[in-house]
Amino acid sequence: MLADNLGEDGYIKVPRVCPVKYKSIFHRACPVGFHLMNNYMLKKFLLFTFCLLLTTFLGCGYTFHSNLPSYMKNIYVENFKNRIEFTKNERDSSSYFPGLENDIVEAVENRFVLEGSLQLSDDKEMSDIVLTGNLVNYIKQPLRYDGDNVEEYRLSIVIDCKVEDLEKNEIVWEDKVIGDTTYFLTGALAKTETEAVGEAVDDLARRVVEKTVVQW
Repeated sequence: MLADNLGEDGYIKVPRVCPVKYKSIFHRACPVGFHLMNNYMLKKFLLFTFCLLLTTFLGCGYTFHSNLPSYMKNIYVENFKNRIEFTKNERDSSSYFPGLENDIVEAVENRFVLEGSLQLSDDKEMSDIVLTGNLVNYIKQPLRYDGDNVEEYRLSIVIDCKVEDLEKNEIVWEDKVIGDTTYFLTGALAKTETEAVGEAVDDLARRVVEKTVVQW
């Protein structure tokens, strides 16, 4: 019988097992074991929560919350013009990419589609807002040298950009926007200038879209 195994102190005599008080639950019978188990579970929970938050944060990348007014449903993106003023000596294959302004427009449109707050419109007059812009500068700056040779460049693409609210007939924002990146010419991280241009254009598009949907 269970009662026959009770000691004078009211505990069950079980060899090599944490003493368990008769008619008590585990956390009263073995407070030390329960405390250790609680600490272990708590650590696992905190670790899981931390990993979940970290994954969510990293997964968000450049995600942002839209502050657009409720009547803002679509946007028309006009073709950009190239307004870079190259001198005869500057305009060479290493500092000029024909059609770059078109690549920027395409990247901006794709970014609006990805962000999802505004639908692209192909009719300017029926649009809620209109985005216009001009390519005004292309800057390639040396960042790191190996003797007389450049190892790393910073590449910046600059546009003049404006967003207009057609319903209210007012300018939402107007500003210069810069997209940039860095790239190495040699080594494991080496990239071509064309690849770097693509990264800078993507960065530029992200900034334009973010400025448009968060500006409010």
